[in-house]
Amino acid sequence: MSPLTTYPSPAEQQVSALKTQLSLLGAEYGELLAHARAAVAAAERGEADSVGYVRDVLAEHGQLPPAGESPARLLAGTSARIAPAQDGGAGCAR
Repeated sequence: MSPLTTYPSPAEQQVSALKTQLSLLGAEYGELLAHARAAVAAAERGEADSVGYVRDVLAEHGQLPPAGESPARLLAGTSARIAPAQDGGAGCAR
């Protein structure tokens, strides 16, 4: 007798795809966070183009803002906000 071959159900396939997407999103977030931190460190050291660290990542993803766009307008257009920490912000630098 040969063993039966089992295939993942549609729900299992969807869960697997979502796990892959979440993993990729986490990696991209980590990359953006590292570049943002590098930009802050560069600014504190007085580097002339400290924002270049973030600019490069945004350009790679086609996310550079339109020329002349207002920073306030860009921030006002965000639909997702980070919720305050449940611990009252302890351990969260702002």
